[in-house]
This record gives sequence, structure tokens and C-alpha cells, in this order.
Amino acid sequence: MTAPTSTLDLPKAAKLITDIKAVDAGMDFTNIDVVEEDTAFIQAAAATVQEQAKAALDEGMECMSQAKVGSALQVFFNLDQLSQAVDSLLAQHLQQLDKAARSSLDPRHLGGGPGAAVAAAGLLGAAARGPTAAQPGAGASWQEKLWGGLREMADSLVHSASCVWHLQRVAAKKRDPLSHVCFLDVLVAPDQDLLCSHFW
Repeated sequence: MTAPTSTLDLPKAAKLITDIKAVDAGMDFTNIDVVEEDTAFIQAAAATVQEQAKAALDEGMECMSQAKVGSALQVFFNLDQLSQAVDSLLAQHLQQLDKAARSSLDPRHLGGGPGAAVAAAGLLGAAARGPTAAQPGAGASWQEKLWGGLREMADSLVHSASCVWHLQRVAAKKRDPLSHVCFLDVLVAPDQDLLCSHFW
């Protein structure tokens, strides 16, 4: 009988799955029916644990919960997938920022056709240089949309940067209870940049 997924101890389940895979890799169980039948079950269990750990990590990052993020990282550590999970999370935030940046300057969003992007670039350049005369043909509507998009992009940047900082803080505190390895040491080599630096 299998336990309901809501009652599973994910870190222990992940460790057990990894231990089973290690034994399987070190011995030849070819043509042993019982082992072959269990292989599919182990693969399905690993996928379930990984899926729940990803959901827990996303939830922990969203609500800035050290406990949830730490528990999820422990699951990925036990699955030997800690680096992959963190790399995927960083890539996810970078993709969100890229999408927000593209959307804020998208002529279709600004509603001014191809010329809106050129005008937007001119407006941003003018803002950087200081007060100047109004741009010819620059309507209030697309300017409002432009600045609204830029505000959304800035909000996304602050949110993602805060999430990465939170992830780095938890990884720096979290240690595997068996090996006492610090998770940040697993993620970042001594000669590499920290997660926040990599994000920027």
C-alpha cells in the first residue's frame, strides 16, 4: 500500500530512491523479474517526489519561507539534483525578467505601431539626459503604457532579485543532517560567483 502523497516525508523518500538507484547501479539484476517490475515503480516515485519538491520550492520562494525552501532543497540534495534545481530556478527568473523587458517595449503593447518602439527609445534617452522638449508625435497614451510597462519590469526585477537573495541565504544556512555539507558550498565553488552575483 502506498502512502498518500500529502503524508510523504519527501526528504526521506528522496534519500531512499537515491540509495536504491545506487545499489541497482552497482549490481547486475538483469533478468530478475522482481527487480525489473520495481524499476518502473521507482522511476514513477522519483518523478512524483521531484514534482512535489519543485512545487514546494516555488511556494517557498513566493512566500519567502526559509523552512519550505530549505526542505525542498534537502529533497533535491537527496536526489543528487540540487545544482540542477537551482540552475533551473535562476533561469526561470531570468526568463521572466526578459519577458517583462520585451513586453514593456513591445510596439503592439504600446499601441503605436513600429514607430512607437523608436519613440520609446527616444523618450528613454531623453529621460536619461534630463528634461527636454516633448518628442514630436509622442502621445500621452503610449507614454503611459510605456512607463506602466517599465514599472512592471522594475517590480519583476525587485521580486526576482529578492527571491534569489532569499535562496542564497537559505542555501548558506542549510546543511545536510547526515554529511553536514553546506548547500551553498555544493552550489558555488570557491572560485565562482555567489548566486546573487550570477543572477546580476
